[in-house]
Amino acid sequence: MDIKYHFFVSIMLTIITFPFFGWFCLLVLIGGVLIDIDHYLWHIYNKRTLSVKKAYHFMKHKNHANRNMTLIFHNIEFWIAKVILVFFFPVLLPLFIGLASHMTMDLFIYFKNKHTHPNPIAYSLTKKYLLKSK
Repeated sequence: MDIKYHFFVSIMLTIITFPFFGWFCLLVLIGGVLIDIDHYLWHIYNKRTLSVKKAYHFMKHKNHANRNMTLIFHNIEFWIAKVILVFFFPVLLPLFIGLASHMTMDLFIYFKNKHTHPNPIAYSLTKKYLLKSK
């Protein structure tokens, strides 16, 4: 999904959550948008370029379903760790809300356009790396 949609939804959620979290609501925006930094990290590692512009165009215009991408912030193991952190550090709840909205939007797009988005099973590092030989 294009980052502008994540940004718009995150801005709206930031405004809605301000009465509950005060300025900590900015963590909603950070979580909802910056989670996609893993796309850029994947591009740096696999394409050997630091160009943000090239990474953006590559991710926007290429077919995601045909790539074996490892997105470290889009996997289930990251989510388990985040839930545990929120349990112990409730101040991180707005960050979790932003991350959850981002993933909800990504999964909605997957179910709408299965041919252009990675299968959600790709969001498990355990499945991808530890269990692939079985």
